[in-house]
Amino acid sequence: MSWPVVPIGELVTVRGGGTPKRNNEAYFKGDIPWVTPKDMKSWEISNAQICITPEAVENSAANIVPKNTVLLVVRSGYLETYSTDST
Repeated sequence: MSWPVVPIGELVTVRGGGTPKRNNEAYFKGDIPWVTPKDMKSWEISNAQICITPEAVENSAANIVPKNTVLLVVRSGYLETYSTDST
């Protein structure tokens, strides 16, 4: 069986994420789950360790994505730690 090769952008929407400014404590007192690699230890994510405000989203590269969105970790020091711990 052969599968066509296509650019991933033709199949999905690719978005990067971002961290709100850590020196603004008010950004981290909201109710929007801010998913980080630490939250991605299972196939389904129901909540996040940290929640942010709408202002944090507006003033950073953080994104709100629809429910059932597939999330991938592509760049993080956590990847090395997690892959070492899980072997």
